[in-house]
Amino acid sequence: MSDVTAKGISYLKYYLKKDNKDKFHKMFDNFSKYIEIVGDFEKRSVLSCIQLCSSESMIKTINEIALETDRLVKFEKYRLERYYDDLCRGEGITPEKILLTELELKAEKIYPKRNFIGPISYNYFSRKLGNEFRNWYLEKRSKITGNFGSKSYEIANFINGNNNILWIRDAVSAEFGETSLEIVMDYIKFLKKLGLVNY
Repeated sequence: MSDVTAKGISYLKYYLKKDNKDKFHKMFDNFSKYIEIVGDFEKRSVLSCIQLCSSESMIKTINEIALETDRLVKFEKYRLERYYDDLCRGEGITPEKILLTELELKAEKIYPKRNFIGPISYNYFSRKLGNEFRNWYLEKRSKITGNFGSKSYEIANFINGNNNILWIRDAVSAEFGETSLEIVMDYIKFLKKLGLVNY
């Protein structure tokens, strides 16, 4: 989890150096959420071990580790917030509460559900949608940062009817680096068009 905080601090320094205050504030807000998401992943992984436990003492230890994960989330969020506040104070910037954009508000209300199992290859989209998908990919390539194969796999993995699209974008960003909400929404729309997802 400390690696997420470290990445967040790097982004804060980068956007401050670029004098992009909107992005600076947004990155603080995003990485605060990413810390919570990664903490939740870790806690669920730890708690899943309970089913393998053969004694009460082992179950107690697992629960203590899960509680420690909660404490670690609070500590990492505090660490990021202190750094953000120190940078704001040092640069004479007023900390800002970030409001969701119109697109984020829309994404927050959509809970897609997957109708398929397993990964989908890039070729599948090209075969089924032809130039529509290829042209989209070529046009948006600059906004698709990082490995789109890994990101698209995780986007599909998080589609379960319980996660909204904004949360999915945040979770993919926490794992693979900043990911455009527009790209995530477009990708899910393609899945819906192919009958692989509904919402």
